[in-house]
Amino acid sequence: MAIANIAYELTRKGKKVLIVDWDLEAPGIEKYFSCFRIDESPSGLLTMLMDCKNILYPDYSKYISTIHIDDSSQISLITSGRDADPTQYSCDLEKFDWEDLFENRNGGEFLERLRQEWLSNFDIVLIDSRTGLSDASNICTILMPDIIIPMFTANLQSLFGIRDILKNVQAARQRLPVDRMAPTILPIPCRFGTRVEFKESQEWLDRIADLLEDCFSDWLPEFIEPRYILEQLKIPQIDYFSFGEKLAVVEHGIIDPESLGHIYTKIADLLASDFVDIPSFVGNAYYDACRESYNKNPIHPRKKNISTIKDQKLDLLICSTKDAYEWSRELFIPAITEYLEAGLGYKPQIVADIFDTEFAGVDILLEKISRSKIFSLIYSYPNPDLNHFLSEMNFLLGKQAATVNRFYPICFSKSREGEQSPVIHLDHAIDLSEFPLIPTLKSTMLRSHFGLQIQQLANNIATTVRDYYLNESLYEDDAISYLGAKDLSAKYQKTEESQMNDDWKNRSKQTIFKEMKNFAARLSPENKAKILPMLLPNYLPGNRLLAIVLLQAKPDISYLDWLINHIGDAETPFIGLQACKAIFEISRHYRQKSGELILEKIKEAQEKLPLSRFGEQNMTLEAANTFIKLDSSHHTQPVISNN
Repeated sequence: MAIANIAYELTRKGKKVLIVDWDLEAPGIEKYFSCFRIDESPSGLLTMLMDCKNILYPDYSKYISTIHIDDSSQISLITSGRDADPTQYSCDLEKFDWEDLFENRNGGEFLERLRQEWLSNFDIVLIDSRTGLSDASNICTILMPDIIIPMFTANLQSLFGIRDILKNVQAARQRLPVDRMAPTILPIPCRFGTRVEFKESQEWLDRIADLLEDCFSDWLPEFIEPRYILEQLKIPQIDYFSFGEKLAVVEHGIIDPESLGHIYTKIADLLASDFVDIPSFVGNAYYDACRESYNKNPIHPRKKNISTIKDQKLDLLICSTKDAYEWSRELFIPAITEYLEAGLGYKPQIVADIFDTEFAGVDILLEKISRSKIFSLIYSYPNPDLNHFLSEMNFLLGKQAATVNRFYPICFSKSREGEQSPVIHLDHAIDLSEFPLIPTLKSTMLRSHFGLQIQQLANNIATTVRDYYLNESLYEDDAISYLGAKDLSAKYQKTEESQMNDDWKNRSKQTIFKEMKNFAARLSPENKAKILPMLLPNYLPGNRLLAIVLLQAKPDISYLDWLINHIGDAETPFIGLQACKAIFEISRHYRQKSGELILEKIKEAQEKLPLSRFGEQNMTLEAANTFIKLDSSHHTQPVISNN
């Protein structure tokens, strides 16, 4: 319904529009245009995809239907093709093999070519994507779009589902073999009731802005709050349009601010301006007032998340798992904020974040800890999804006494013992599972007991915060070292992904590599030992290179297999060569204790390296090999250059 209405409005604004019904399992956009004359194509999208079997690059124009809005305006439409023969369509859809399309029929090249042709021939292409995760929806959300408009209802399942899909999209687009900028994201709440449950609707707008704030960072000026945009674009629940296929912009018009038509035309305006004309969208007066207020007092008006905090330490960073989100937001955060303010004597800077176990690792969480005076993780127990993470946290925190004193894990919910597989529980966790959300909010007695627990916790946190100021240098050493490592890794990654020419890129990478060498030389042995495990679980090239540089500076034979796995075809030539040099340093350092083992491993590594393709890497390993053999025979030790 949204696509049909927005397409109509864009066409009325003079845009050349193509609609593609890619929801092959549940198609039917054309039904919304039944009151207009349609020159229908005998086939549609599914037929075009199937024709790739016999035609290398089918001409998409042969599969287009034309919707005549009036004498001068029309919309191009590629239907699913179901209406031509529904029975045959169902059979074809069931037999269609997406894997075969990409592996055997140049599907990726065809879709990329199709995308370029559409960009050349139309102002805007609107694609109706399949809901959720599927081959078809991945094409629509990862491969094709410049803009993604996730539409969702006001419930946590829908909201967290949208967050997960968008994170998957961002990660998957970085792995595409073609260049793609990060997509512009415009989240839109749908079927949003405001007339009966006004207070509830306002609370849900707060939750949506809280969870999807990052979606606005690429296009919305920082002095405009995302919640204001959500307020303008929420699509209301109007029962009349729940029956049949109707165009709201035609039947109800676009003037009434509470009408569906008004919302759809605002979305169309934003798309038509390519997200540039924000002043007109929010209103020039409102835009100017927000900008003026921000210029006078440049404090970010949005809920600050950890990524926006650059030059200051948070008093308290609270991360909660998805299942703890409501408990944390509605019960814990208001209470700890009030008691902590009383304990500190000033309003503390507190940031709440959602910990996504599917995407975050220990290294990410430790970075957040390093940027806050106090860190709290709210989680449930047992929680098998967190098992690996919690075991690593216990290990790492046990190695860093200063961090333990600043870390307050909170278990908000417990299930019966033995109900799930054996799990890890964080040491020193604070058990607040006797205070479930709804009963605690309803019971005066439970709220009182909960308040006493939070008051004690706030007093402990306040003491730690004050202690932090007295001993800041003790905490800063680890934090500076870790953040320096992350900055260098990110700098290398940015260069690796840039579109600069190869010569300039190689010079830039060499410069960053030298910075990594200097960084490694300055690190204390203790900090090297702490930082190295944080880099290895992450698969970014910058992390791998920095880990290899640290191993060159501080050889460790326990990482020999890891280094061997990053030479040859498994890695870029530059990083592979540096891994070989790290192996050489290990051979120098451990030649007397473990010479035979190293020789065996070097032989294993050389079998992976055809001399014709990996000459430098082979030469470096051969030097390590010769070094050990000559040393064992008391001959002169060879020297390898690092240049």
